[in-house]
Amino acid sequence: MIRYDIAYSSVIGERKEQQDSFEVRTREGVTFAVVCDGLGGHRGGALASRLAADMLTKSFEESCPKDIPSFFAENVRAINDAVYDIRCDDGSRMGAGTTMVCAVIDSGKLYRMSVGDSRIYLFRDGQLMQLTVDHNYLLVLDNGLASGRITQEEYDSEYYKGSSLISVLGMDELVRVDINTKPLELVGGDVLILMSDGLYKALDDDEIAQCLSGDAQSCCDELMRRIEKSKFPLDNTTFIVERIITEG
Repeated sequence: MIRYDIAYSSVIGERKEQQDSFEVRTREGVTFAVVCDGLGGHRGGALASRLAADMLTKSFEESCPKDIPSFFAENVRAINDAVYDIRCDDGSRMGAGTTMVCAVIDSGKLYRMSVGDSRIYLFRDGQLMQLTVDHNYLLVLDNGLASGRITQEEYDSEYYKGSSLISVLGMDELVRVDINTKPLELVGGDVLILMSDGLYKALDDDEIAQCLSGDAQSCCDELMRRIEKSKFPLDNTTFIVERIITEG
């Protein structure tokens, strides 16, 4: 028998507005968790992240999907279009956007989707592994260097642009969405953590890993304690911790 111990935290940090949104749902044998990090200045980012999280959550609750990868693929396009169409009071497009990471665990099998640079990590046997790829310009540079399309000199000269996002929800044409069609089998003791960039910008992987012992709420509490002590200015920060527990 598998059960899930889940906790979460979301703080506004030193920003004027919380532009992260998240949702968690559970039903027998299944968990759904989504984190969105909004972009687009005042109001826009918050509206985009809230809309994206709400649309995916509502669709999941209403459809109870069995084919999770297809569910992700069908919904992400509609969500992208809806975020793209967010309007200002005068009717003009707001130009808002949002990242998204979503994890569905069904009977111990993990399905995930990601757009942008919010992340999903797996902590197993003392090792922290990033399951998602950041959709930023650094990915373009790395691929270009590996394939020989750019030189090391060109790579170095462009590296400062590395954190610029190349794919988010709200684009005219969605550039990249990552969905795992083959689920990852989770085992007892595994810890899954979904996060906006506020967490991994404040703490490196080793520091995050040191916080992931004990129950889910203890993990969240320790992460927040370390974030508050870090020298990095506290950004909007949201994370969801899921511990896998096997019994019998």
